[in-house]
Amino acid sequence: MDLSSNKLVGEIPVQLTRLHELGLKLSNNYLSGRIPDQIGVMGALNSLNLSINKLSERIPSSLENLTFLSHLNLSNNKLSGQIPTRHQLQTLVDPSIYDGNLDLWGFPLTSSNHHENPPKSKMKQLMSSKSHKLMQS
Repeated sequence: MDLSSNKLVGEIPVQLTRLHELGLKLSNNYLSGRIPDQIGVMGALNSLNLSINKLSERIPSSLENLTFLSHLNLSNNKLSGQIPTRHQLQTLVDPSIYDGNLDLWGFPLTSSNHHENPPKSKMKQLMSSKSHKLMQS
């Protein structure tokens, strides 16, 4: 199902995850919010393109359940956190599928094209949060 470049706004409707599509393209829209966790139940999905949107937060680990996924593009969003790498996702080694998401880290990103570890801004935030909690105890 190709819904690319349709000026769609808002969050990805969870109802889309009930479809039995082989491919889902929602690229080049204005989608925001998080990628629904339920996306992992789309067992037959072999292609997922959510690039060029405003999706944020973490990539759901349920993507690891998409055993037929051979094409993934999450580039040019506002995703953050560690990239899930188990099961099928460990075969998707092209770092460009994550381009434009400055707060993503982990495999297959390397220090030359991105963060291998949490970005320094995230590390400062984590350290600040821990020291604040220690001071409160």
